[in-house]
Parts: sequence; structure tokens; C-alpha cells
Amino acid sequence: MWLLASGVRSRSLSSVSVMALLHWVPTWHRVA
Repeated sequence: MWLLASGVRSRSLSSVSVMALLHWVPTWHRVA
């Protein structure tokens, strides 16, 4: 159970980082 929660947490964290990357890349290109 704890392992499942840890896997979900890490997967959600990676998805959040991917969404943040997809959000930051266009703005960074716009600035540069």
C-alpha cells in the first residue's frame, strides 16, 4: 500500500514537472 502511494506520488510529481516544463519553454523562447 505504501509502495503504491509512493509510486503515485512520484508519477504525479513527474507529470507536474513535465507540465511545468511545457509551460516554461514557450515563455523562455518568447523572452529569448
